[in-house]
Amino acid sequence: MFLFFVIALLSLSYLWLRHRYSYWERRGVKGPKPIFIFGNLFKQLTFQEHISVAHKRWHNTYNDVPYVGFYKLLQPAVMIRDPELQREVLVKSFMNFHTNDVSVPDEDVLLKANPFFSSGEEWRQSRALFGTFFSANKIRSVFPAMLKVGTEWEQYVRSFKPNSAIDAKNICSRFTTETMLRCTFSIDGKSFQEESEFLDMGKLVFSPDFITALKLMVNFFVPVLQKFIKVSTVPKVMEKRFMDIVRNQIKIRDSGSVQCEDVLQFVLNGREKYEMSEIQIAGICVGFFVEAYETSANVLSSALYQLAKHPHIQDELARRIQESLDANNNEITYDLIYKHEYLEKVALECMRIQPTFFGIQKLCTKAYQMPILPGQTEPVTIPAGTPVLVPFATVQQDPEHHNDPDFFNPERFSPEQKAQRHKSAFMPFSDGPRMCIGMHLAMFNYKMGLFQMIRNFDIKFHPSHKPFQLHPMSFFNISKDGIKLIFTPRKTV
Repeated sequence: MFLFFVIALLSLSYLWLRHRYSYWERRGVKGPKPIFIFGNLFKQLTFQEHISVAHKRWHNTYNDVPYVGFYKLLQPAVMIRDPELQREVLVKSFMNFHTNDVSVPDEDVLLKANPFFSSGEEWRQSRALFGTFFSANKIRSVFPAMLKVGTEWEQYVRSFKPNSAIDAKNICSRFTTETMLRCTFSIDGKSFQEESEFLDMGKLVFSPDFITALKLMVNFFVPVLQKFIKVSTVPKVMEKRFMDIVRNQIKIRDSGSVQCEDVLQFVLNGREKYEMSEIQIAGICVGFFVEAYETSANVLSSALYQLAKHPHIQDELARRIQESLDANNNEITYDLIYKHEYLEKVALECMRIQPTFFGIQKLCTKAYQMPILPGQTEPVTIPAGTPVLVPFATVQQDPEHHNDPDFFNPERFSPEQKAQRHKSAFMPFSDGPRMCIGMHLAMFNYKMGLFQMIRNFDIKFHPSHKPFQLHPMSFFNISKDGIKLIFTPRKTV
């Protein structure tokens, strides 16, 4: 009898799974064939393949439809291929997709203060709060601190022996982390010393090892497990350190003994209006740190990789930087970097040809009617709760939207060429109300880093450098073997 019940249960489970995994086929939606239990994420959940590789494969395989159906484990999900439909999801029909399909456990009190992870009224309040900190005037006010860090970074790179193999991610993390600490707290994080407390904390969160990969996998792919597995993304030592910094800084500044013009002060100036707690303020600062240590550093190191790969572009950028300096009495100013047209083109093309992140995961919050597909008698309406993937990277590398996408061409970002393509064919910071609120500060710091390195160094690959291969244990598009470069001081341009 027991054996009969086991067989019956297994049979019913099989039939249920088979029916579940025919969801898109029954609705006439194309997509990859799922594997039982894992859906279409088997290679990602077993760390055999980077998620961006799967997205690109689906995008190219089903190239005659605006969207693709896939399975996020047992959950039917949608991947948006068409830029216009991506814009519809992110901007025009925002209220149908206003929540990001990623979460952090309640134990991560500081990370939950970041607008990226919040929703509803909590998101609207944090968005309004964050949005006041990143105007051009605010960035201009912290420029002297950024310039000082840039100069120290240059000196740090010069300290290496000639022809040394320099890890691009390592030096870029030092620059972006130190910039964040100076611009946020007006403190010296000692990031250009061999041992750095803050760099060690960044490694605890983002080192592409098995434990870190498991934590991020739960956050991005199976957030439901957070109800049963209480694992914090932000280590307690890091949480305590940032809380101590914020409490100490608030005490000093409220006493009037120190006057600072930095991000923390901008936040403190608005704390009564927005009724902010110490935890919320510390959460904002942790958000800045996370973005600086990982995202910005990956963008900058990938750009250095691309410029080492394309030395003629690197030399042309160095020449134009020097020309702009000559015309500005050799003075580095905010406007010089902000308005440098060729620097902007090169920076954007680096982000297009080698995206640092695969895209954004949204959650349908209100039933939405998708465009009708070939062969369908009526369009599909996806219900609330459906995961919706918007993969920017695949569109940025699609020849339909970027001619000869593997060719590095900064002129793609001339006003004439930008006007000829769909607005959403390039949106590295997302789009709509939930686009990256720190994009202007991040973009300026990124260009600042390129300006300093290319102006002062000729950058080439070290003989030990290995071909770029995506790391399967990272959600960022980083190299499995790192990026090893040689920095040779420039003599003349």
